[in-house]
Amino acid sequence: GRSKDDLVGEQLDLEHGLNFLHPAKITSTDNYADLAGADVVIFTAGAAQQPGQTRLDLAAANIKIMSNIIPEVLKYAPETIILMVTNPVDILVNEAYKLTNARYGQIFGTGTTLDTARFRFHLSELLHVNSRSIHAYILGEHGDSSFPVLSSATVGGQPLLSFPGMTETKAREAYDKAKNAAYTIIQTKGATFYAIGVVVSHIARTILSDAKSVLPVSVPLENY
Repeated sequence: GRSKDDLVGEQLDLEHGLNFLHPAKITSTDNYADLAGADVVIFTAGAAQQPGQTRLDLAAANIKIMSNIIPEVLKYAPETIILMVTNPVDILVNEAYKLTNARYGQIFGTGTTLDTARFRFHLSELLHVNSRSIHAYILGEHGDSSFPVLSSATVGGQPLLSFPGMTETKAREAYDKAKNAAYTIIQTKGATFYAIGVVVSHIARTILSDAKSVLPVSVPLENY
């Protein structure tokens, strides 16, 4: 873990950008009591994925870290919504529910929201269509057992696979690029930063504004 002193630089770096953003108060703390009244807590603590490691390889270490932190968060902020980002995200969400008496939907993970964004980007490159006009999802685990849902994928309301120039092989290629993206990025720059940051910001905004958007997040299934 990082001490409060380590966070001063992070705080200043963020504060210096506030001129271009909405006014906000930024606080560094190492005291869980300061989370009292928080609407959303974003959980990113954990061991980072190393080159050659899968997300599942992180499970034991990150479950241990999560088990020490989540009960403390809920002790001081019992109503907060917890957004899990740490990998393997689906397993950590599941373990967090086993560990706590959180209400259903109070803890969920970023799931395949980033995978879906990656997939849409790679499809947009093939189709020369803005990715916002492409409605195609990757579902399942945020990891190597994810899968693309081609049967319901559309581009501007038209089925993806009947779109000019698109074939199932090309769609699979876009999926493979999306699935392997993190490995490529970790190999070259050590970790993923920006796209997951945008995803977390988008999900937090969705929660705080009660936007009622549909996003592929991780949550244990009830009565399945």
